[in-house]
Amino acid sequence: MIAIIAAFYISSVYSVGISIQADFQLGGGNGDYATAVARDSLDNIFVAGYTFNSLYGTYVSMGDLWIAKYDANTYSNTWSWQNGTSQAERMYEGLCVDFNDDVVMGATIGNGQPLFGQAQGGKDIGFIKFASPGGIVWKRQIGTTSDDEVENVVCDGADGAVFVIGITDGNLYGSNQGGTDFFISKWSKNGNFLYGVQQGQLLEDFGVGGALDLSGNLIVTGDTTSSLYDTTRGNEDLFVAKFNPNLTLLTSYQNGTAMTDKAKSVDVDSGDNIVIAGATNGNFSTVGAKQNYDIFIQKLDNNLNVISLLQDGTSQVDNAYSIVIDSFDQVWVGGHTSGSFFDTIQGNDDFVSTTSFATDDGFVARYNLNNANATYGDQGGFYTNGFVEIYSIVMFSTGNIMGLYFLVFISIFPLLHINS
Repeated sequence: MIAIIAAFYISSVYSVGISIQADFQLGGGNGDYATAVARDSLDNIFVAGYTFNSLYGTYVSMGDLWIAKYDANTYSNTWSWQNGTSQAERMYEGLCVDFNDDVVMGATIGNGQPLFGQAQGGKDIGFIKFASPGGIVWKRQIGTTSDDEVENVVCDGADGAVFVIGITDGNLYGSNQGGTDFFISKWSKNGNFLYGVQQGQLLEDFGVGGALDLSGNLIVTGDTTSSLYDTTRGNEDLFVAKFNPNLTLLTSYQNGTAMTDKAKSVDVDSGDNIVIAGATNGNFSTVGAKQNYDIFIQKLDNNLNVISLLQDGTSQVDNAYSIVIDSFDQVWVGGHTSGSFFDTIQGNDDFVSTTSFATDDGFVARYNLNNANATYGDQGGFYTNGFVEIYSIVMFSTGNIMGLYFLVFISIFPLLHINS
């Protein structure tokens, strides 16, 4: 059985003073996928993904969308929603909470299906806003006659606007430049369209991560096989682009090795510096390069000049999918590893042993970019063969970290500040 998370569980206290406060698991017999997590101002938890079961409603077909809200104190389910069509719906990291504690979910709607509005042809872009107590506020479905997909959504805390980030094979907000372009659209708190932009070159350009800086500019990160913002370095380069609130491009950055480099997530620290994380099978750093795929963390100033770059990993495959920056400007990373990533740091990997469990483990790690060291790391998995990854993480107002184990479980880690 593939499962997502949710039961009360108290784990041992680790040597660095961090313990798992709670975890919970749920699911049906055909596969349930939890891919995004967010929290409201009261630290209530929203988790979303897609399912092949009647998880929170009657199952339709080929993968339904679902979202659920859990109480901040008891972790009990207080509200949920599930829906789908005769085609495959998919939801990845498109989840955010606005200033009214309403939640917005972005998803890709199956071929030719009118789930949130009129079908446009091919896969469509869908996003829906739910009121804090539950109930639909508004929903939108847009697209071209080609395939269009949602990768992420970002809520603006100042005015309640929503930024939608995704990819398109069509002419969504401009002429397609060849292959796949990425797009950004901005919508008011009432669901009215405000601005849209489409960026790309001859090959493949994917916008994946998004965050707002301290001035309300949108930072988008992703990867490209084109000379999108600079001359391409290898198979795939990472990129970072900054747009003002009207979606005018302000500045951009493209970098990479001679191999494949993918930027998956972005956050902004207290100094308005931009931090991105992802994976590379190249050599960003002569000190940090390991083997196969490593994780990387790169810090840029607000003009996208490089401040620091860290590369870390095992001799196996390691990927970083999600980052969040704490109040001490330390970087928390969630991802997966095929190796024993943190046995030299933690001494007690996988919650039980000092080696990787089976195929892949999920991990949570905290890095201090001033000294390029991990100050905490832990990974978890099953003894049986299986793929486990932490796909999304979120920080609570208390400083606790929640890591969403893709296909496995949610764990909550209390924050421990270690002086550098």
